[in-house]
Order: sequence, then C-alpha cells, then structure tokens
Amino acid sequence: MCVSTNAWIRSVCLLALVLTVGCQSPRGRVHTAAESTRSYFARMFGRGTENPYSTDEEDAGDPDDMSTVDLAYAQWMEADGNLTKAREHYARVAGERPENIEAILGLARIDMMSGRTHEAEQGFRSALRIDPSSPQALHALGQFYAAQDRWPEAVETLNKAMLAAPTEKTYRHDLAVALVHTGDVNGAVTHFVRTVGDAEAHYNVGLILRETGRLRDAQEQMLLAVTKNPELHQAQYWLDEIRSEYETAAVADATPQPGLPVTPVSHQGALQGSRPLSSHSNAAPQSGGSHSTANPASQWSPDEMSRPQWEQKRNQRPPLW
Repeated sequence: MCVSTNAWIRSVCLLALVLTVGCQSPRGRVHTAAESTRSYFARMFGRGTENPYSTDEEDAGDPDDMSTVDLAYAQWMEADGNLTKAREHYARVAGERPENIEAILGLARIDMMSGRTHEAEQGFRSALRIDPSSPQALHALGQFYAAQDRWPEAVETLNKAMLAAPTEKTYRHDLAVALVHTGDVNGAVTHFVRTVGDAEAHYNVGLILRETGRLRDAQEQMLLAVTKNPELHQAQYWLDEIRSEYETAAVADATPQPGLPVTPVSHQGALQGSRPLSSHSNAAPQSGGSHSTANPASQWSPDEMSRPQWEQKRNQRPPLW
C-alpha cells in the first residue's frame, strides 16, 4: 500500500512520542488532571488500558490527527515544567481547533504561571464562553480565583464545577478549601468529609485556619480530629504546635509596651465557636509530637486574671488524656 511522505512522517513522530512516554514519567501532573500521560494517550486514542499502544488496525486511532498529538505533548510538557514547549503546542492546537477547551485552558494556565494574570483570566473565561457548563473550565477558573485570593468568586465558580461533576472529588475538595477561607466552616466540613473522612476533615481545616492565623479555631478543629481518631498522629502533632503558638501569641499580645495600655487578646479573622472543618493539600510530619497537658477550653485573657495567676493555673491543669 502506498503511503504519502507526509503521512509517513506523522506516523513516525507519533510512534516516537509514544515510545518516549513509555520510558519516562513526568515529574508532576497537569493542573487538574488525574490521569498519567500514558493513560491520557490511551483515552485520547480510544484504546484499552491493558494495551494502550496496540498496533491493531481497528484500534489504532487516527495517526493523521496531529492536533491530538500536539495536545498530549503540550500537557506532558506542562507537567514537566517546560512552559515554552507547552505553550507552543497548545497554541498550535488552538489555532487548528479554536473551540478546543483543553488547549485554551492550557494556554490560560501557562499565562497564570508566567504572571500574566489578566491574560490568564481572559483565557479561562474564553473556555467558559465556548461551554458555560464545562466542569473542567469552571474548576480551572475557580482555581484561578483561589490563587488570587478572590475567595467569594472561587466559591461560586467551584460550586458550579462540583454540581456539574458531583463525583469528582478534586472539585469538591477545592470547594471545601475555598469555603474555609470565606468563613463557612460548616459548609466546608460537609464536603471534606465526603472526600477524606470525618477526623481528617477537621485536621485539614485546622491546617487551613492555622495558615490564615486563626489559631484558636485551628486548635479546636485539631482537638476534634484527635478526639474522633486518636490514631491520627499528625493531628496530635499539630494540636501541640498550635497550642504553643496560641499561648505565645496571647502572652505577646498581653505584654505591656512602654507608654501603651494593655489591650485584650485579639486574633484577626478568628471564627466564633467550635465548628467542624475540612481537608487541605498540606502534609504534616509523620511523627507525632509530645502530648500537651494544656486544656484548650481554659485559655488566659488579661481581662480574667493576672499573668502570674494564669501561669499558676496552667501548671495545675490536669492531663488531657
């Protein structure tokens, strides 16, 4: 059978790319992808996972579809950190297929990583104009808002993504993270429990609250995590750490400064009451810290007692366990 030179070159390029992917694993993953590059090729070419690179004629896909190859290569380069090559191939696909959402989102992600925030937002919005109900486009825009600390917009957009794809745990997890940042801890824990479990939900929310400086509420959430799962040693470690940070901050805030009156302890952004929380991508040390004997329900405030009285009360607290 006679094969044109152009078709033969394309087939060789495709084969070389597939063989290269089979020998290497990218160091990271595409921003929202849950599939490896190998699985991605299998999906794009319609092949089974048992033998994704079968050469059977009925399972070979379309070797002339270089847009498909360019898109796969662009995502691979993005995951590998080669943004120049990724942009080049995303742009090629977008030029050939102007309504290809994956290529448009890829270009927008690269703009965001390159500091071109305005262009990135326009790119994400362009993908949504093509398909306003696309879970992938909604999630990407929501993550962009989260990266810009635009949390109310992130919650609104990520909620739409979650509703459009309710079984996608990544969307639900990212929505829960955004909800904690807006103060809706109860809403966040509902979603976190469905993605990571009950005790782990409180643990992860506690980490988010600690990062944002809400130490008192972070302490409460870590205590809930330890209470619900005493084997969650990371939670015990961070409970001890957060208690120490909270007490240090309380003493520092209450120390009189020359010429300044003593003011009550204030923790910026603290949520009122004990509320359940959710999960986060931060990892805690695997080894548990020493158990604290402090009682988190008994906190010192300069309005209640003097510092020597507080120290004496602290030393007399019964063990937590």
